Amino acid sequence: MLHAGVDMHKRYSVVTVVDDEGKALVKGAKLPNDEERLIAFFKRLEEEKNERVRVVLEAGPSWMQACDLLDDYAIENVLCHPLKTKAIAQARIKTDKLEQEILAQLLRTDFIPCAHKPTHAARSLRELLRYRASLVEQRTGV
Repeated sequence: MLHAGVDMHKRYSVVTVVDDEGKALVKGAKLPNDEERLIAFFKRLEEEKNERVRVVLEAGPSWMQACDLLDDYAIENVLCHPLKTKAIAQARIKTDKLEQEILAQLLRTDFIPCAHKPTHAARSLRELLRYRASLVEQRTGV
């Protein structure tokens, strides 16, 4: 199995992929956050190595779209709790490439502190409640 650490930014993602022995196959690849290119990258990797890919993402502003996208294409993904990932938080040198390599290695050894991924229904209800709260706040302001 291949293990990929992904750091999602607004316009691009940084990806590092390691194999079961911990050898880096792809290190710090910078990919645009385009659905077709991201999926093509992982599918091409699966075909070339003839192995499945597991992806770890840090819980951040865009994790929902990324997890949904990976789920749609049957790519296994794990959501990492960023505050509990002490290996990254305590690193002296913090770069996207280094963080993603550490995440991929933690995924390989099953030491990822997983964050809760709510269901689509729960997320829809949360969005509705947030929207209602913003409307109440606007009404109060007026």
